[in-house]
Amino acid sequence: MGAFDAKLRRRVGVVPLACCALLFSASCTEQQSTPPSASAPHSATPSPSPSRLSRDVCDDAVVPASQPPAKLSQQGLKAVGQGRIWFIAPQTDYWSDLLERQGAGGRGKFPLWVDQKDLPHVTVQGIRGTTGTGRANLTPTSEGTPGPVPMSLELPGPGCWQVTAHSPQGTARILLNVT
Repeated sequence: MGAFDAKLRRRVGVVPLACCALLFSASCTEQQSTPPSASAPHSATPSPSPSRLSRDVCDDAVVPASQPPAKLSQQGLKAVGQGRIWFIAPQTDYWSDLLERQGAGGRGKFPLWVDQKDLPHVTVQGIRGTTGTGRANLTPTSEGTPGPVPMSLELPGPGCWQVTAHSPQGTARILLNVT
């Protein structure tokens, strides 16, 4: 188990994931469970601007699974997904906290946990009044899969974006609110 711990820390740790600088989370479906408590402060980012797409329209709250894969929970990581595909959850309240502005849209790095040899298919689709598609680039580490897979996302404009990683063995889905 010790060799696995060192390997996972190199591949999933906050600093070692240089090409995936943010811990990603496997999270939400469109029917997400209750978002973080309104009484909990949203310390990771300042108050949303008036132009921010309403959270009622695009709730991108990080809601980790109650039982992520043992390989992740043993390392203290939270995740969103099912089966063999998981987003690793960040330590923030909202997925969009991981985005940087890029023109009218945004970009960010979101790590996946893939517990199979083949990489999942990833789609980035505008939903809830947002039209268009974004791009996802998976960049497996030299150690390959199964294991962590850094992924970068590019979103062409503001709106509500659904990112889905899927394979016959599982699905992970998150929403991103781009303002």
